[in-house]
Amino acid sequence: MSTAQDSRHQKRIHRIEQTFSWQFYHENSFGEVSELTNGQFADIEQIIAHISEFDELILKYAPKHDIETFNKIDLAILRQALYELVYTETPPAVVIDEAVEISKEYGSEETASFVHGVLGNVVDDRRKDSDGK
Repeated sequence: MSTAQDSRHQKRIHRIEQTFSWQFYHENSFGEVSELTNGQFADIEQIIAHISEFDELILKYAPKHDIETFNKIDLAILRQALYELVYTETPPAVVIDEAVEISKEYGSEETASFVHGVLGNVVDDRRKDSDGK
């Protein structure tokens, strides 16, 4: 693996760790999410800004769950990957491969296949929409 790839991989892991931490730090006693404070989560500001959008996508492809019942690391991995899929020019195959590899390291036994399934369906639907089908 080249240094550039390793650097991108490490940045993804950092964003996932930050997203994971943010989930705990910003939930108040009512389960609602509060605003960002003091730039502590500036590295993931764009991910946080689109959390509702990403959660809708996650629930679309995992309808038997509520966001509150998901493993928080699974959510962090998915949210980071969805940000890349929707808002960057990173090739979808790269985003999915990276998310699956990170899932194997940080998630449960089921996380990698779950992440692959959700992201694969998002990419397939986006491809169908762009093809006009």
